[in-house]
This record gives sequence, C-alpha cells and structure tokens, in this order.
Amino acid sequence: EVTLGELEATMRGFQKEKSPGPDGWTIEFYLAFFDLLGQDLLRVINHCNGSGKIPSAIKATFIALIPKSDKPASYD
Repeated sequence: EVTLGELEATMRGFQKEKSPGPDGWTIEFYLAFFDLLGQDLLRVINHCNGSGKIPSAIKATFIALIPKSDKPASYD
C-alpha cells in the first residue's frame, strides 16, 4: 500500500511545466492543492493497486501533432 508521504514525494519528482492531462490540470495544480486532494488521490491509487484495474477514464489520452517549423510542408 502506498502512503501519503510516498505519493507526495513521487509527485514532487515529476517534471514541471508540462502539458496538462485530459482533465486540464498540471502537476503544479495537484501539488499546490495536495493538502486538499492528497487523500482522495491516495484512495484512488491504492484502490487501483488493490484491484489490479485502472478505470478507463484515468487511462484516457489525447495526442496532437505540433509542427516545429513556422510553415510545415508535411508532417514527416
């Protein structure tokens, strides 16, 4: 079972200033409100670990192509 301290330490090790997840929240948001969200996040993580299942809503992703040049001719 994961402890609250382990969860917070792990989250503090995540890379900052990255794109938000499907929920629109960044790691900075979760860390800023960890005192309010930590117990709920911990319950979800321990439930997933205990059941061996991750709800599909948590596994949702969105991939977008972002061109790196001003006027891309192709996406190759």
